[in-house]
This record gives sequence, C-alpha cells and structure tokens, in this order.
Amino acid sequence: MIPGMNDKDGGLRAAIDHVDQELSRASRLEEATRRRVEEALAELHAAVDGPSAPGTQHRDTLFELVENFAEEHPALSSSLGRVIDILAKMGI
Repeated sequence: MIPGMNDKDGGLRAAIDHVDQELSRASRLEEATRRRVEEALAELHAAVDGPSAPGTQHRDTLFELVENFAEEHPALSSSLGRVIDILAKMGI
C-alpha cells in the first residue's frame, strides 16, 4: 500500500497535500500559474470532501497544468502527476 493511502480515497488526500507542499516550495512559479494550481487543488479538495467524487474535469485540468510547466518545475509536476495517477486508478 502507498503511504497515505486509505480505502476511501486511494491516497488522493495525501497526494493533494504533497502538491500543496511542493507548491509552497516553488518560489519561481509565476503568480498566474500558482493561482491556477491553487484553484485546481481547491476544486479537487471540494470534490474529495463533498458528496460527489472527483471527475474527469479535475484530471484534465491537472494534466494541462503538468504539460504547461513540467520542465521548469519538475518536482511540482511530479506531484501533480501522482494525483493524476491516483485519479486514473480510481477510474477517473
């Protein structure tokens, strides 16, 4: 079992928390990009904590973000990639 994984969310909360940590370390991230990541994470948190499950729109948004700054911010991109992988394992 992956650290932080539980039966309910497949480790999604832990992966999102890790992205939050990486985001706080990404000092060279443009403000507009930082806001987009923060908004995407907030929407994902709301979906995980709310009555509905995360959907493909969440995965697609994260995938787009990773594509846009993978070279400049590899650690953050990797963390976002883990979230995308977990969503895929959840069938999303």
